[in-house]
Amino acid sequence: MNNIILKLGHTNVPQESSEGVLISKISSSLTPLSLLYLVKTAQNKINPRTATVNQITRSIQSTLSDCPELFWYKTKGILIATESCEILDRNRVRLSFEHEKFEGIMDGGHNTFAIARFIISKLYPTKTLKNWDKCKEFFDENFNDIIDRFKDMSNKQPELFKFSIPVEIIFPKTSDQLSLDAYYDAIDDICAARNNNIQLTQASKSNQVGCYDYLKEQLGDSFDIRWRSGDDGKIKAEDVVGLAVIPFIKLLNLNKLPEEVGTLSKVSVYSAKGKCVEFFSNVIKNDQVSILEDGKYIIQSNVVKSALDMCGDILRFFDQLYLKFPRMYHNARPGKFGSITTVKMKESTVPFKTTSDKCDYDYPNGYIYPLICGITELMRYDEETDSLKWIKNPMSPSFDVMELDITRIVDTLKLLSYNPQQMGKTLLMYDLSEDPFKEYANKVRESLF
Repeated sequence: MNNIILKLGHTNVPQESSEGVLISKISSSLTPLSLLYLVKTAQNKINPRTATVNQITRSIQSTLSDCPELFWYKTKGILIATESCEILDRNRVRLSFEHEKFEGIMDGGHNTFAIARFIISKLYPTKTLKNWDKCKEFFDENFNDIIDRFKDMSNKQPELFKFSIPVEIIFPKTSDQLSLDAYYDAIDDICAARNNNIQLTQASKSNQVGCYDYLKEQLGDSFDIRWRSGDDGKIKAEDVVGLAVIPFIKLLNLNKLPEEVGTLSKVSVYSAKGKCVEFFSNVIKNDQVSILEDGKYIIQSNVVKSALDMCGDILRFFDQLYLKFPRMYHNARPGKFGSITTVKMKESTVPFKTTSDKCDYDYPNGYIYPLICGITELMRYDEETDSLKWIKNPMSPSFDVMELDITRIVDTLKLLSYNPQQMGKTLLMYDLSEDPFKEYANKVRESLF
């Protein structure tokens, strides 16, 4: 069993929503010793970011060094998600961390990493931890020694680690399936909201220096996008950028982007909007792609422009896919789409507002993100024009999304217990989602001969 008992510094009394949501939370604090046990046991894969040494972590460590008594007031602390929280005596709780995709450190990863790094720097003066993965590796290999050194140093220098760490714990209200389903349904939205401020800040900064200027020109006034924090607009900039990187991923696979921009997985399009925003900016800011004039990045690369030219159609296709996926599901495996737990039997508008048509169901976008990423198989690189082109534009009148065979996708979705998060975060789903488009592209090629 991958669980842990934590001693909380304040209360361990659960709080419940006045609105009757079947999710509870505890607002309390951790001691530095409890945090060490948390770092050893919990993962942060539920968090869309992996913490590294940066200005944020350095600032946190400065506070711990210079004014640890103020740390409680200066930080939001750590947000923990767990499928099981057992309330024990003496302000203790037993938390489970069996499923790392749904349990762990959901927000406050930089806080956790910075505090752990600060403590390790005192216990092992020559040891340097560069990121969360290295931190976890060090804890796994040296945990007993870390605890022994911590206790010894705490006895000798009691003021060194005298600070409290704010913590929130989110968990199902009860152990029954109804509460667990409510937890699964909401945890992705909660995670996105808690991480949203940083993503919006990244998007706003990129917008400020012109990273989105060409994309905005191509999209025109057809989309009501909120490009800056505080602006009006029904569509978040990071949701648009999350889909705009799909052609970039195709270019990555074709080795048509500079190596310096890094890499990005299709899974990130669904689960890590912040990574997509960062990757998009890395591409546009690269000196092989753009020039910097008057503080604005101006794209010079023809292949990058051609990739961004596709974004309007990708957004429109996303909406069409959302409308038709219930019927595609039924065609693949006849059954009631509305009987799935996460599907609501009510009309819903499409995510990017490109049509007034409404879907008969309201369901999580996680079901269609792998499919939307599969359209990379409808793209090809034209050497002569140094551009990315459609083999078949999914928004052309002759393209029929209902021709896509998603039988294997639906079968695998069933194996995943129809969990939209697992579908959106499972690499296999993205691999399977390429196959229907490959088959379609092959039919197009055959028709040309």
